[in-house]
Amino acid sequence: MLLPVLMIACASPSINDSQEAFSETQISQDPNLGTFSQNEREKALEDQVAQLELEKRILELEAQLSQSKALNSPNLINRSDVTDSLELHPKTNIIEPTFDVYHDVDHQETHEPSGEQQTIDSDIPSYFASTSNILSEAARVEGGHLISKGWNSPTKIETTYMLASDLGSDSLEEVKRGIDVAEDYLGIYGPYRVYIVGTDEEEAQIMAEDYCEWAYDRQDFNHCMNDQGVAIKEIAHYKGANAFAQHSHHLEKPNQSFVIGNPLQIGVGFGSKIAAHETVHIYQNAHHVYRFDPETHQVLNYDSLPRWLEEGSAEFLALYLSDKEGWVSFRQMMEEAMGAVHELRREYPKLSIRDLHDEESTYATEKVCDYCVGRLQYEFGQWATALLVEKSSIDILYKKFIPEMHLAGRDSAFKQYFGLTIEEFYAEFELFLELDINAQMKILPK
Repeated sequence: MLLPVLMIACASPSINDSQEAFSETQISQDPNLGTFSQNEREKALEDQVAQLELEKRILELEAQLSQSKALNSPNLINRSDVTDSLELHPKTNIIEPTFDVYHDVDHQETHEPSGEQQTIDSDIPSYFASTSNILSEAARVEGGHLISKGWNSPTKIETTYMLASDLGSDSLEEVKRGIDVAEDYLGIYGPYRVYIVGTDEEEAQIMAEDYCEWAYDRQDFNHCMNDQGVAIKEIAHYKGANAFAQHSHHLEKPNQSFVIGNPLQIGVGFGSKIAAHETVHIYQNAHHVYRFDPETHQVLNYDSLPRWLEEGSAEFLALYLSDKEGWVSFRQMMEEAMGAVHELRREYPKLSIRDLHDEESTYATEKVCDYCVGRLQYEFGQWATALLVEKSSIDILYKKFIPEMHLAGRDSAFKQYFGLTIEEFYAEFELFLELDINAQMKILPK
């Protein structure tokens, strides 16, 4: 049977002061804003005030909506309650935690910081005071609504682990230690539920149902079962070690999920590395706030990472943290990745991370060479991330650039923190790939 196991993470996260809105005094006195004119500072302050007013209005509307729902639907079920899963899946055995996480609605809605997150480098000041005017008002409201739900803030809610009973505690530990290491550095974002799938197909069916009930609205349950639910069952059927993350920002109570199969199958340490990699994706997507413009009906790239940086930065940090724990060799894996880069470049000399800049270019690349996308995402992306870290620091990339993209937009944040535009970086990375391996390896952090 499916065994849900609730574990307490090793460290409690907090929001860095730099991620909070600037006060008027901070805007006028911060020396790092010296390059901005007085008019720009005043405009930033005006934008901040407008944003706060907007968020206040959103909270008022939410309160009215909640009151209306309470009056019209007094028996409305909280879809994220564990008892909901018990009703759907009576074969599921729930091990009650030392404190109730999912039955406490107020606890679920609270995303308050507690404790301190780790840093690898020294503290870096924030450069941005408010959201850019590039966004339409409708997009701002949409993103502000997500922010008001705590999507991009660390949470006190502990990560939940759902372990298949045909797997031992060593499989749980393999996954948990990878997630713990990533959460110790990045913080906990969610609520976050982890599914560890074994080889029992009947149990995988139960796990798939629980996953679809957790990660999707009820009306989308069947769609999920025919999509990701099938993927979960195939992990058991083929005894695979597949993994994927889900970012359910669309829910009334947004949550995050991670599914991994048979984590010890590929060797001790590598399952932990995969778990850390997927947890970086949880963090990345928690800071992707402005996703859709209701006015134009367009998906937004305003604060999203290009594919090469999304996968590349997840793999880079997972390898780096795993090396510190003695699970894998960071330098060896990076050297092997560069070997794969050169191998592909011999076949496609003009291939570049620019070919994954957006979904249109990614689609065009797939038409020419479908397997090239994977190489560009991972091996090319790992080394592009390494070059960005060399130009700044690990903390700047992960603790400043990623969480502050929504304040100024990806392109503005990129130039501010790395000192050049994305297009200029593409050109510089091409020159970097022409260096010999010894020169390339020298840029890696210790």
